[in-house]
Amino acid sequence: MKYLEQNEGIRICDFSSAFPAERVSREFSADAWQLAEYETVCGGGTMLAARSGLIPPAVSIPLNLTGWHRLYVCLMTSQHGEKPGVTLKLTDDPGASFFTKSPSAPENSTWGPEEMCNEYFWQCADLTGQTLTVEKLQDRFSGMIGLMWIRAVPMSSQEVEDYQRELARKDTKILHGHTDMDWIELLDDASVDDLFAPLLHDISKSDVGVLSVEIFPLLNDYSKLEEYKKRGVFPFLPSRSRRSVEYAANWEKNLTALNQQAHRAGIKVYAALRMALTQCPFPRELSVLGFFRFPEEHPELLCVDRDGETHHSLSFAYPEVRAYAINELLKVLPCGFDGVTIFTHRGIMTLFEEPVIARFCELYPGVDPRRLPLSDERLVRVHCEMMEGFIRELRQALDKFSAENGCERKAVNIVTGYSCAECKLYGIDVETWAQKGLIDSFIPSNMSVLPEDSRYRDPQEPDLISLEKYKEVKYKSNSAPVKRFYGNSLEKMLKNLPHHLDISRRTGVKCYIEVPWECTVRTEVLHDYVSKLYAAGAENISLWDCFHTRVMNRDEWNLLSKAGHKENFAEFPAELGAYLRSYRVLSYNGISIAAYHPAWRG
Repeated sequence: MKYLEQNEGIRICDFSSAFPAERVSREFSADAWQLAEYETVCGGGTMLAARSGLIPPAVSIPLNLTGWHRLYVCLMTSQHGEKPGVTLKLTDDPGASFFTKSPSAPENSTWGPEEMCNEYFWQCADLTGQTLTVEKLQDRFSGMIGLMWIRAVPMSSQEVEDYQRELARKDTKILHGHTDMDWIELLDDASVDDLFAPLLHDISKSDVGVLSVEIFPLLNDYSKLEEYKKRGVFPFLPSRSRRSVEYAANWEKNLTALNQQAHRAGIKVYAALRMALTQCPFPRELSVLGFFRFPEEHPELLCVDRDGETHHSLSFAYPEVRAYAINELLKVLPCGFDGVTIFTHRGIMTLFEEPVIARFCELYPGVDPRRLPLSDERLVRVHCEMMEGFIRELRQALDKFSAENGCERKAVNIVTGYSCAECKLYGIDVETWAQKGLIDSFIPSNMSVLPEDSRYRDPQEPDLISLEKYKEVKYKSNSAPVKRFYGNSLEKMLKNLPHHLDISRRTGVKCYIEVPWECTVRTEVLHDYVSKLYAAGAENISLWDCFHTRVMNRDEWNLLSKAGHKENFAEFPAELGAYLRSYRVLSYNGISIAAYHPAWRG
């Protein structure tokens, strides 16, 4: 094995003799990792590569290094925008670490994907007696993935002491982390004994103090999975994965292990559920809705639009829906969860169902609620009353569970949109819930759902909606009558922050503020965003999708995982180069691309 001594540590950059011959090959093989010679501007080596569609066997290598080191990982891929990846695990690691290509722009934006490799910080570890195991992530992405090198930088005794002291700090554990279970399918062909170990291995070293884990896959009807497979199709994530099926079949064991490990790391865990209890992505037959029996069996409990058309979300105006959601949460609480997280920012919870209309007419006889804009105070009152009924019933059910099981009070955490005023249009009245002691924390996220009712007001009665015009806009306009906005608007967050902080101060309910998500952005933007939130008075930060869109993007994670260091976060480096190093690649297997690419990137 070739070690390259550098000023910045030891670079393990030649994997040609490190693994059993049957698992690596210099020729293309469907059953082995391919070895490929390369040269970069900082030296060459022999990388470990896997092509698209292939899952070679796991390979392990003794590192033959002693003492503490900082470890860095260098990857390259053959695609822009795609994220094939690998998992890396040291012998003593409780779980593997996931690595994918960062979507952040390289140092030179003119580089093609095969013209560069990116190096990321991995972790600090005592390498004495440790073996490195490499596996490829389940291949749902196109393109080749290559492990170029591992760089190990020795740490002084003082550096080790400082690192361990930082790791043991409790005062920085002020972040909320969220994870859905989409990432579990990446483990399909990996040798994983503990499904949540990869997640917790990285989360436990971060400033995350509360972790919300979605239990949505447990609602799926996996008995239909074989039917779809026979037809050669795959259901919507996260239903299609063999690991998802295993997880659902053994959910009590898996979730209990998750909570036990998280608690040992000082992290509280909340069971999270999306309140839009049906989803309908295209095409309809492959959606989660097709794997969810309750709405299939109870179409009479779906939301109803103002024009009488059914909307494919279960309505919380119905007692049966509220009871169903609460019972699903109660079902997992014995696994050791510290609370629940309710997502109200993605989907509709109530519209114009019979209970809504009946209650409205009881309060305001002679008025048709379907002709009122959602911002009308009377309609807002009824929608908020319906959703407060759910939150109150949830709070009572959790308190009863705690009393009967002799455990601590279970927390209720609510994820909302940008502003309290916008959320109230759909019955989400966080301020009132906080004042009444029904919730323990809330998270304003970067999402808005806004009706554009000026387009369908009645010309004769401008304060009312014309149902005819509404249908016309709904079916004949180029844009829907209700707009969903999500983005990374720091301006919106800062505008609404004083109100959110005021609620928190008056009620004692903790407020976490969401930072950019889904569309990963460069570290400079993330650094500026968090720094300005803290400067404006924010106390806690939330990280949506903290695993498969943050941990797997190591440049982003290495910054945001330490966002709990509120007092000096603004002093952390902001530039991408502090978290990701890009190097130009000069050749592969003796073929130079230093001046001309053979295919002109075509």
